[in-house]
Amino acid sequence: MRYNGLDWLRAIAAFGIVGCHLNLAPTTGIERVLLRFCDMNVGVFGCISGFLLAKSVFESNDMEVRALLLSKIRRLVPVYLVWTVFYIVVGALFDIITDGKLGPKFFELSFWGSAVFNGGASCHLWYLSALVYGSVIFVPVLFVVRNYRRRFACFAFTGSLALIWMSYSIHGNFWFYTVRLFSYLLLGISIYNLRKYVSRIPLELISALYMVAMLFSIYMPVWPHHFVPDYICATFLFIIFSRSEWRPTAIGKWLGATSFGVYLIHPVFTAMNAVLLQRIIGCGRIPIVLCDWICAWLFSMIFASLVTLVPIINRYCK
Repeated sequence: MRYNGLDWLRAIAAFGIVGCHLNLAPTTGIERVLLRFCDMNVGVFGCISGFLLAKSVFESNDMEVRALLLSKIRRLVPVYLVWTVFYIVVGALFDIITDGKLGPKFFELSFWGSAVFNGGASCHLWYLSALVYGSVIFVPVLFVVRNYRRRFACFAFTGSLALIWMSYSIHGNFWFYTVRLFSYLLLGISIYNLRKYVSRIPLELISALYMVAMLFSIYMPVWPHHFVPDYICATFLFIIFSRSEWRPTAIGKWLGATSFGVYLIHPVFTAMNAVLLQRIIGCGRIPIVLCDWICAWLFSMIFASLVTLVPIINRYCK
């Protein structure tokens, strides 16, 4: 079964992820809405990855599961390495152009260790490194427990809650981002295993719960845990779009196919646009932020669309 709604959800998440790197400091209600929308999309991408990972394993036989693990490693590792090298080169060129020399981080061993093992070459490549670790760990685990899906779903959901809580306490730690993504991978896995029960919940009720969660996350000044509102909002939004009632459309498939390319390339356009728009507009933080957001997303979409036309390069951007 193809879950067509996930194509649209990927597009929405990619648009929101672009906004995550605009350094928006909310001072008004509409700004808080935008910030909350942006922040939850990392979790949305994690849920999608966990959901599809479980689907791939549970719909495969013994031999296919082994091939599945190898294929994921062969696909993800080269993608991660290619984009790591790309952002190291871009970062070095940016330092040379702006400061006339390489930044001090290029002479620190910690930077290179983080770049190789934890996506430290760019602010968002941690997702790829964590996804590699998640595939290596969860594919064999899901294969072992596939005859106990419902029981494991409860365990996965409990583990997801525990990890999202743990991620708050280790914020800034080397493995913080990996633990955070693992929590969303487990959430997506649990939703896949419980999809028959989740599908019985009226869509109107889930949508209402999502809106309530968004309002609480925006206007409740203090949360006991920084990532709780993102977790709750991402959960409800993912459930809405993971329903099987969504019809396939050419636009939806195109947006879904280009979403990961948007995720990978958007920091380049975000940084370039911010400098240009600051000179052009020259006043007001919000006009610059909104223009940067839209322009960076459009340029990233154009790049990702062009890349999908080149079979060899497409492997490293889709």
